[in-house]
Amino acid sequence: MAQFDSDVSGSGRLLGPYQVQERIGVGGMGEVYRARDTKLGRDVAIKILPPRSMSDPDMLVRFRREARLLAALNHPNIGAIYGFEVEGDVHAIILELIEGDTLADRIRLGPLPPKTALAIALQIADALDAAHSKGIVHRDLKPTNVKITSDAVVKVLDFGLAKIASGHHDSEDAQPGSTALTLDGTGFGTILGTPAYMSPEQARGENVDKRTDIWAFGCVLYQMLTGRNAFAREGIVATLAAIAESEPDLSLLPTSTSPGVRRLLERCFEKDPKRRLRDVADGIALLDEQVNPSSGLIKPTKRNWPASLKWWASAGILFAAISAAILLHSRPDAPSGSSAVVRTSIVLPQGSKLVSGTRELPLAVAPDGSRIAYVAEKDGHRLLYVREMSGLEPRAIPGTEDAHHPFFSADSQSIGYFAGGSLQRIAVSGGAPQRICDIASTSLGASWGRNHTIVFALSGSDLMRVSDSGGTPQPIEGTKPAAWPEILPDDKTILFTTGGSAFATIPIAGGARHVVASLANSPFKAPSIIGSGGTLQEAHVVKSGYLLYGQSPGVVLAAPFDLSSLSITGPPVSLVSSIERAMGGGGVYFAVSQTGLIVYAATGNQHQLVWVDPKGNATPVLPDKASYRLPRLSPDGKLIAVAISDDTRRSDIWLVDPDRGTRRRLTTQDHNLAPTWSPDGKRIAFATTREIRESPVSGGASHTLVTSPSAYPTSWSPDGRNLLYSVDGAAGSAIWRLTPGAPGSPPGQVLAQDNIYYDPQYSPDGQWIAYTASSSIRQEVYIAHAPDLSDPVAVSTSGGLEPVWSKSGRALFYREGDALMKVPIDTTHGLHAGKAERLFSGDFSGESHEIAFDVAADEQRFLMVKSDEAATLTKLTVVQNWQQDLAKRTREGWPW
Repeated sequence: MAQFDSDVSGSGRLLGPYQVQERIGVGGMGEVYRARDTKLGRDVAIKILPPRSMSDPDMLVRFRREARLLAALNHPNIGAIYGFEVEGDVHAIILELIEGDTLADRIRLGPLPPKTALAIALQIADALDAAHSKGIVHRDLKPTNVKITSDAVVKVLDFGLAKIASGHHDSEDAQPGSTALTLDGTGFGTILGTPAYMSPEQARGENVDKRTDIWAFGCVLYQMLTGRNAFAREGIVATLAAIAESEPDLSLLPTSTSPGVRRLLERCFEKDPKRRLRDVADGIALLDEQVNPSSGLIKPTKRNWPASLKWWASAGILFAAISAAILLHSRPDAPSGSSAVVRTSIVLPQGSKLVSGTRELPLAVAPDGSRIAYVAEKDGHRLLYVREMSGLEPRAIPGTEDAHHPFFSADSQSIGYFAGGSLQRIAVSGGAPQRICDIASTSLGASWGRNHTIVFALSGSDLMRVSDSGGTPQPIEGTKPAAWPEILPDDKTILFTTGGSAFATIPIAGGARHVVASLANSPFKAPSIIGSGGTLQEAHVVKSGYLLYGQSPGVVLAAPFDLSSLSITGPPVSLVSSIERAMGGGGVYFAVSQTGLIVYAATGNQHQLVWVDPKGNATPVLPDKASYRLPRLSPDGKLIAVAISDDTRRSDIWLVDPDRGTRRRLTTQDHNLAPTWSPDGKRIAFATTREIRESPVSGGASHTLVTSPSAYPTSWSPDGRNLLYSVDGAAGSAIWRLTPGAPGSPPGQVLAQDNIYYDPQYSPDGQWIAYTASSSIRQEVYIAHAPDLSDPVAVSTSGGLEPVWSKSGRALFYREGDALMKVPIDTTHGLHAGKAERLFSGDFSGESHEIAFDVAADEQRFLMVKSDEAATLTKLTVVQNWQQDLAKRTREGWPW
């Protein structure tokens, strides 16, 4: 037999009766491959000890021990072992092949619904109970080691770091020092496990028992409920210090969390093992109580119940269907009636990065949504990769060096691409590339129809068409200039972009247009315009009746589309934003299947909350990076209210405690922006899609202050009687004043309109209002008398936005371009504004009409949202079920 090595992937080599197919995972304790059992005719997973570990006797001992420990376990919530193979230097564990998401995949989408989290936790606890009853301690329980199958069964995996507890014999279990294992790159030498989920005693390198799994179980349950890791910090040292010294913030738990579950978490997080929950079966009893029996059934498992809990078993309560019913809501193939968008992140292998360049578009999705293709660089080498949506790892396609603009065949089994001055094709499974035809200029996309015709675009040319078996390409006359063609489902019509785009060599008045052309007729002299705009990019049609297209700056829009009349039947709306674009005004890095699967590369410009000193030195408030918007300090300076947006541009208001480094969600419904503190710091006003609402900071129901679409609160008067807000309308932005509770107050009194007025801010004494208004040439900052904006005085002289008063009222801060400016203010004898001083420049992340900073009372710290140029093009985002969400948001009148 040919020598087997762990670098092979999809080679078909045999290891005993197992035919190895492809690598599906890599970890510190082994590499995992999909394989076929040729004797029993089933798919399995094979875990192989990496070659670098063969010379390490300790690794071999642990690897063999993992196999024996798994063989001792027979439980529906633990991945099964089928055998152990040794062939030459290759040691392999044959495992049950478990398809599905990891729990970490689910948590990346956000906190799980409480009932879902508890149903999953119940099955994890069952698995731990079974292991503990055999004297086995897992020692590395974490979300990535938990899988959820397609039929909603939870499987605990990876017992590679497990050990036999004291009092249970295992001839190859290490001596007391066996708890020690050097973590890669840490140099600690006495720690085994994953730092963020370690118990305090595990972090100290002490001997551990089943109570260390109970600590990790608490970490996993907490993360499912909050979406946050209880102890993870930046760096291992800080994480281990947090485990030893800090407590998890239970205020982040959903308000619906029962006292019993809170108490369970408290018991799991006891730092002294003697005070910690002693047996996971005690937790199982409480979880049984919390899962609602009326929701369905959970499949029973054989448990070793304590005597006090045996009545649970006799009750015959079956919980499997609860778990299935709950988990179906969060599965990627969510039912069509659900409006919940499902997002999954695909991180490229370490060292890989999507290619970038002028007019580059390195992404494609198979029409049936089964796989994606992308062009990436790794170690200086450029190749085409294919990633199955059901798989874990991408496959490089040899022979595709210098590939550009990949696109799939209609049957999703082949990929076309441009390389070396030619159009080529290759099977998804690999093989030798086939040259279809030569090309004479830069490629601008292609499409492959069911009739074996490929239509492609070249810079400065009409669209071209050629048989997928090869031949001389023929022009579709009258289509010049053209880019990003797509053959529609009727196989008779081409959708493409023309005119006004960055790729057009012959300008066409009116901006870029999406047009349709017939494959049957040429010349094509009268394009049918189905959409127009300033800088439109590639367009795709989804069978469910939508046209999706890219637009600068990195936004994908969707419009309802009639496939029979080939026309847009409603206004386009923004679907996802912050998408990477090719250099030089090129295409947006996104692709869509005909089934509606969207894949895109998000920009690396994540935002971070920071404190900035007067010299411009920034210190993070939180380590997290997110789409932070409009941060506002509470009157006492102890809390921050900030809006955080997701990829669909929906925002919620969050409360951040900068001293503790924690945050808590205040709003959960609708689309919420512009948090504005009340003077006493007990309430926050904020904007929704249709009104301004107010919510108590302590939590609880919010109430409407004024019903007015496109209205944004900005400032309360110091006595709390009046609220200033801006309203965007067709004639511009107006400033209004509302007196809540006053007779006939809604919608309040307009103070300024028929121009662009916004960001009104009361002075600390309530006698003045600062605001932004448009002059004939630019926007400037003004201060006027309250309450009616009389006698305005210009404060800025070279443009200004976003005025913010100092807490003393003796200075006004504002933004001029990327600079933060400070103006002394003297109101002793009327109003006098001094000369503006430039403090520092920074990458302010405020959008139009947004105040992106606030000022601490000492005026030595500025709270800002700054862009962070993180590594880009190393992660893809997959979006599913957006059609239902789009329809729901349209019905609710969300802003686009």
